[in-house]
Parts: sequence; structure tokens; C-alpha cells
Amino acid sequence: MIAKITAAYTRHYRDNGQTTAYVEWIDHKGETGRTEGPVLLPIGTKHPLAEVYGLHMGTLFARAICTGVEIDHQTW
Repeated sequence: MIAKITAAYTRHYRDNGQTTAYVEWIDHKGETGRTEGPVLLPIGTKHPLAEVYGLHMGTLFARAICTGVEIDHQTW
């Protein structure tokens, strides 16, 4: 079970056009982990007004925001 979210970000990969959402966290035992999932972008849109996450990642991002973790957007 996640005790604390330490980072939340999206990462767009230039080489293949894929965008992935990541949430890094610490559990109740003090162990670290990361959850990741795809970000769905409207076809033909490089910079959408809104990104679409699956239910699980959307919930983790909402929790991150509610606890003061800013969502970072990276391009690799």
C-alpha cells in the first residue's frame, strides 16, 4: 500500500512518439516503487489540451495533486 507519493510526471519519448505517465512512491514499509501507464493523446495532436490516463493512473495523479505533488512533464 502506498504511504506517500514522492513524484508524478509524464514523459514523452521523441524517438517513438510514446507518452507514459509515472508515479513514484514509498510504501508503509519504507520501500520505494514506481507505477507507470500509457497516456492516450488524441490522434494527430502533439500538445493536447488534456491528457487521458487510465483509471488507476488518473487516481494516482489526483492523489499526488491533492497531497501537493506537482505533475512534471518531460520530453526525452
